[in-house]
Amino acid sequence: MTTLFLVLKIIFVLFYLGILSYMANYFFRKSGWSRFYYLLGVLSVIGIIITGQAFIVRAYNYFSPNEALPLILGISRSLVALFFVIVNILSYYMYIAYFNKKRYQNQQNVVWILSVLSIILVALPQNDYAKDVPGLLLPRLRVIPSVIAGLYVSLVLMIDSYYKTNAHFQHYALCLFLLQLVQIVNSYFLKAKAKTEFIYYALICIIFIAMLTIFYRELYKKNELERF
Repeated sequence: MTTLFLVLKIIFVLFYLGILSYMANYFFRKSGWSRFYYLLGVLSVIGIIITGQAFIVRAYNYFSPNEALPLILGISRSLVALFFVIVNILSYYMYIAYFNKKRYQNQQNVVWILSVLSIILVALPQNDYAKDVPGLLLPRLRVIPSVIAGLYVSLVLMIDSYYKTNAHFQHYALCLFLLQLVQIVNSYFLKAKAKTEFIYYALICIIFIAMLTIFYRELYKKNELERF
């Protein structure tokens, strides 16, 4: 049974990275149409790097455990925490590029203050992360500004896209909201174990793929219309 789950995990990771790589390439090829698609491509590449390294480090830890790995695992977890911050920031600027909106200073200040605070907390000494089973206090504190920023951005996107009757960004905002819920559940309700950590990463990947697929489908339809 353990071997079967391991094989399924490998298939899932390879499928996820393959789909993400394809979409990143597609977004960059169409980036001449709009800066929005360039930002989508950047977001896709960041997703490949950060979520990919999380699975690679976990796989290496599974097959070759050694004394140096706790520190590597700590760095890996920090990068995943940073991933949420990057998604929040890029989502906000994608929204500006998509609707060709002017940048409201107050909105930008809120997003950047919370994001910088999140980055500072992530950059703190990672002693609790550098364990097979990290502590709870610091990860719970670190997630607060990141989640608030994510909820704020998703709310801005949801309200504005509702008034503009744009279903694509409404769905994207919903996925961004779900991403924050996953952070909350992982930090406050799940026990820090290898199995639950894989489930956590898998949920991040599924939601992230859904976020990108929303605009991939829109771009694909536009491309098909251009042909005719």
